[in-house]
Parts: sequence; structure tokens; C-alpha cells
Amino acid sequence: MEDAPAGRKCEHCPAGEIFFSAARAVAPYEGVARTIVERLKYNYREEYAPWMAMRMLEVARSEFAHVAFDAVVPVPLHRTRRRERGFNQSELLARPIAKAFRVPLAVSALRRVRNTPSQTKLSKRERAENIREAFSVPDPPAVQDKVFLLVDDVYTTGATLNECARVLRAGGARDVYCLSFCRATLHSFAS
Repeated sequence: MEDAPAGRKCEHCPAGEIFFSAARAVAPYEGVARTIVERLKYNYREEYAPWMAMRMLEVARSEFAHVAFDAVVPVPLHRTRRRERGFNQSELLARPIAKAFRVPLAVSALRRVRNTPSQTKLSKRERAENIREAFSVPDPPAVQDKVFLLVDDVYTTGATLNECARVLRAGGARDVYCLSFCRATLHSFAS
């Protein structure tokens, strides 16, 4: 993924204040990468997750080589959506990454407290509003002064990852870095 110059936002940055230090992804949300994400997420093809996670790990080791993570945190699903799907795709991606970094997989660091409507047809501003206050840190002492790698399948506007990072930082986390398999743009969802 391309980077914005230090201290500057790029076109993919979330609106408003940014609460994570950096966000990286393996590939654009198009072609084969998009197909793989959609098969994992909507066709319940969990067997794609280990391969995706290894590609993400390569990016993390390259882009975040200077960072010592204390734990890896998957973006949580609301319990209703998790029950419908049967798994959390972000957790499937995060588990082998945590194992490779030899740090805990902190599935309980964040909790999704509000079941938000799908973000796929929302604008950048609407996505930020939709996801606001959808997460909580159930045990602030467990995140205190820690550096987290936050994992999700797709980064579109950054609203979800930014809100998760905001909540982790408000709970006492020292720093949050974000890693996704794909980076999308709003027009990616129009096709």
C-alpha cells in the first residue's frame, strides 16, 4: 500500500482525528483478493484464512519491523452476527499472526456492544457515524500501556479500525497499528 507523507492524511484515511499510528494491507480490494475475502466472509470458506494471514504477516513483518507488539486484537463481531456466520473472519486471520509474533491473541480486549447495520452502502461520513460507540474495552487494566496490532479483513474508509483504535487508546492502550488483507475504496463496492 502507498503511504501518505509523515503527518499527512491520504485519501484512504478516516475522517477526523486518527487514533492508530499506521494502517497497512496486503492488496487492493479487487480481482482475486476480493474474491478470496468474499468467499471467506460470505461463503464460509474458512480454509482461505491461513493463507491470507500469512500474506498479512509478511506485510506486518516488513512494515512494522520496528514495533514490539504486546498482543494481536481481531476486530470483534457483534454476538448476533457471529452466531449467524459461525465465526469471526478477523479472528481467523489474527490467530496465526499472533502465533507467529509469539504474542497473545487478545479476543477479549475489545467487545462489540452495538450490532451496527452493514457499512457497505454508506458514505465515509455515514460509516464513521454508524460505527461510533459500537465497541468497548471490558477490562481497561488488560490493555493499559500495551501496543496492539489490530486485524481486520478489509480497510475501506478506516472508520471501523479507527473507532476500535480510539476505544483501545481511551482504555489505556499506548499504541495501535492496523493490518488488513485488503484495502478498498468506496467505489470498490459499487461494482
